[in-house]
Amino acid sequence: LSSLAFIRSAFYGRGVLEFIRGSAYLVWYFRILGAQIGKDVCLYPLGADPMMTEPDLVQIGDQACIDDASVIAHINSQARIRH
Repeated sequence: LSSLAFIRSAFYGRGVLEFIRGSAYLVWYFRILGAQIGKDVCLYPLGADPMMTEPDLVQIGDQACIDDASVIAHINSQARIRH
């Protein structure tokens, strides 16, 4: 069982992220995955599904709040979308 699978499917399918939404821990989690996130950012205080795809392509400025939204990013290379 990989750590990412545990994070997303633990606690009867709700996942660990469900319990840290809106907190600094969720911002730290997405920073670890490569997202560039500014200061005083609040992510998903009410939740979203999926919360963020390919966080390494995402930049969020200072004092932003993203709620009830999905941040979806993809790389299009040679007319193919990579996931």
